[in-house]
Amino acid sequence: MVLESLGLKNYIDEILSSNFFVSRFTNYKVIKGEDENKSKLPPHTDSGYLTIIKQNQNGLQVLYKNGEWIELNNTSPNSYIVLSANDFMVWTNDSLTSAEHRVVPTGDKDRLSIQLFSIPHPDYTVKDPKRISG
Repeated sequence: MVLESLGLKNYIDEILSSNFFVSRFTNYKVIKGEDENKSKLPPHTDSGYLTIIKQNQNGLQVLYKNGEWIELNNTSPNSYIVLSANDFMVWTNDSLTSAEHRVVPTGDKDRLSIQLFSIPHPDYTVKDPKRISG
């Protein structure tokens, strides 16, 4: 639906065939006495097209355009976070921006997170389709 709304329906096969997926499991440990506001994962953007995240408790924050960090609350069993990544920003000619984010765990439990990254094949050159740029 996102590609269709950008007028890229004819390029869906190209983007789907040009990527593969990598999954990662991360345990952000709670350390007694550590500053609660200390970032466990510093601010960054992801390479690739999309990142899909499932977390057991809050802690993922996204930088809003006004400079404020927004907590993404999605700990219900059926919710996921989907972030646009750097290569998708290039591919959509900056129509979608890459989400700068960080992890600042809250509470006294370890934060568990599963991430699924959609990454271009190494031999694929990411460029915006002529439809957007021309």
